[in-house]
Amino acid sequence: MNSCLPVFFLYLLICAWHPVVQAQFSPDSLEALSKVVALPHAHSHNDYEQQHPLSDALFLGFTSIEVDIWVHHSELLVGHTKGQAKSRNQNIEDLYFKPLAKIFEELGNHPFHEYQGPILLFVDIKNEPALAFMMIEKLAKEYAWMFQTPEFPDRPAKLILTGKREIVPILEESDRISTIDGTMEDLSKRISTDAMPTIGVSYKEVMFWNGKGQIPPNDQQVLESIVRQVHRQDKQLRIWGAPDRPEVWRAFLVAGVDLINTDHLEDFKEVAELWMTID
Repeated sequence: MNSCLPVFFLYLLICAWHPVVQAQFSPDSLEALSKVVALPHAHSHNDYEQQHPLSDALFLGFTSIEVDIWVHHSELLVGHTKGQAKSRNQNIEDLYFKPLAKIFEELGNHPFHEYQGPILLFVDIKNEPALAFMMIEKLAKEYAWMFQTPEFPDRPAKLILTGKREIVPILEESDRISTIDGTMEDLSKRISTDAMPTIGVSYKEVMFWNGKGQIPPNDQQVLESIVRQVHRQDKQLRIWGAPDRPEVWRAFLVAGVDLINTDHLEDFKEVAELWMTID
């Protein structure tokens, strides 16, 4: 049996005893989290759609989390559409910032077992980019102690803006906490890795493979070329919109894709852990 699954099963039992564990993290669940082995390539796409946002991903070892946000009045609401965000009425601070702060306060800067990297929090801006950026920055500054900046690279989390983010205004904010998820076109701008640590690529714009069977040679060459270009600037590559299948995950892992989107967290964990034992 997978060595880390018992920890996840323990976590599920804790969830049954503590229905709001995803928001407050009980002492029992935090102890279990400290034993989880991290998966550096695991990116929880639309994480808020999981049964327990944030905590399901973390207890499976995911080190990268993505959440969609909508500006609505004075709040940053979470949801895939604005209608969904308004009906759920859950804000990003309660779902993500407060629980992460609790984890780091209790477990220190490196909550996973023998893992020294940060937890990446991707915030996908869906509307009003200028206002959203200002609101995110204001909120992030209330939790500044936990987010990395060039001056404090050892903090436990990194905040990365994606979606409808405006690069120039963000870069002009000298004391910002937010960083930027760039595109392949942004590589020519030579923006520092401190400001733009990741590059997001739309799968459908660069590849034709349907994810079944073996990756075609042409797509393999394209994939390897993209990986080389991104890594040449010391950035991490995330390919979004790919078929969410084990064959694709394996091809991405072998090619060196840094962050692999998935909605199927437990299935991805099995594939990633097997690859880690072979690699």
